Amino acid sequence: MKLTRLTSALAAAGVTSALLAACGGGGGGDPVAPPPIAASVKLEGVAAIGRAFEGAMVSVTDSTGKSASMATPVGADGKYVIDVTGLKAPLVITATGAVGDSSVTLRSVVATLPATGSVKINISPLTHALAAMLNKRNSDPADLTPADFVDADISAKLDVLRAAIANALVAVPDAATFNALTATIEPGTHKGVDALLEALRVSLGSSGVELRDLASNATVVLTKDTAVADVSGDKGLPAPAPDAPKVGVAV
Repeated sequence: MKLTRLTSALAAAGVTSALLAACGGGGGGDPVAPPPIAASVKLEGVAAIGRAFEGAMVSVTDSTGKSASMATPVGADGKYVIDVTGLKAPLVITATGAVGDSSVTLRSVVATLPATGSVKINISPLTHALAAMLNKRNSDPADLTPADFVDADISAKLDVLRAAIANALVAVPDAATFNALTATIEPGTHKGVDALLEALRVSLGSSGVELRDLASNATVVLTKDTAVADVSGDKGLPAPAPDAPKVGVAV
């Protein structure tokens, strides 16, 4: 009788152990799911000045004052990539590098960021001119902050910039909707936007940013107050001459 009771007890214990093992052990419950992978946001594009802005360092500042920067300088293809995960738009982008014996700083802007993925934004003398117009205080791109603009401001000033260089856009694809921030730039090809940058000189003057056509020496000054009507038609830069020299840099 005692042997029978012992055998029954051991059998019951074996069933219990099997049930516990099937459930993942004593007190284990369901397996814990791994934490979700954080969303990643990247800012990428081309830094160009009529050639690649090779050697330039690129950084961004967001609307809260946080910043991020590229770990390595811009390469020979002009491309840059910055991880901006966690930053809050709008952003001001800064690229600083050497052109000859001079240090050159160019600005660009971003109005919004996606929850995940990437945003393509160029950095060029044309985006620098755009940044000047977005500064509502003094038309100085160096003083531009993310608090100075929203998406609608960028759209309005892109219209002004497009009007100012409309005649010079004859060789640029989709000239009617040209966007200096997102247009395709292929440094060193002497085509499209690369050729446009080769034909211009953009500089900061006492009253705003000056765009100069190097072949004709014609100029247009852009400020925070410039409207489309101020630079349309003959008031803008002329069409490029067929034999205009390719000078290489726009700054």
